[in-house]
Amino acid sequence: MKDLGTTIRRNSFDQVRTELAEYLPNVFRFARHLAQDQHLAEDLAQEAILRAIENWSVTVPERPLVWLFRVLENLWRDRCRQRERRPENQSLDLMTVSDPIGSEPSKIAEQSEEAAIAMNIMQKLPERQRMVIHMFACEQLSIGEIAEVLEISSEAVRSSLSLARKELRHSLTSKTQR
Repeated sequence: MKDLGTTIRRNSFDQVRTELAEYLPNVFRFARHLAQDQHLAEDLAQEAILRAIENWSVTVPERPLVWLFRVLENLWRDRCRQRERRPENQSLDLMTVSDPIGSEPSKIAEQSEEAAIAMNIMQKLPERQRMVIHMFACEQLSIGEIAEVLEISSEAVRSSLSLARKELRHSLTSKTQR
């Protein structure tokens, strides 16, 4: 991904929107991870992109993806605070496995079951560990970028990543031994 900070200073609103569209899949994937709900993730991702467009003339980030993730995390925290004040019933939307043409139904069922087990284990991790492992493994952010998004030290990121991996490894091996 290119450095948008220098190019967008001179660009129009439409160009900014077009450039930010490149990051939408990453933003949506992270939103989906946070919210565990397809519709809420769509709302969060759209709101994060809208805020980025609105604030771009004021703040042109050096690393737009990291900046967008920080905006998204702040939006998520705001939603969580609102939910604490006014609880809602939301179901856990587990990750689905696609049905590629020619796949055997037994393999699809097995993959779906494994995905559900992994998602359940991930949900039991503390929030910070869940976010760190998602950003590292799925979004492929560096330790420094994760620290910047979460506004914590690199050491705290490493510690959270290590603890999350250890817990996932332990939980997955205990599930397979049963």
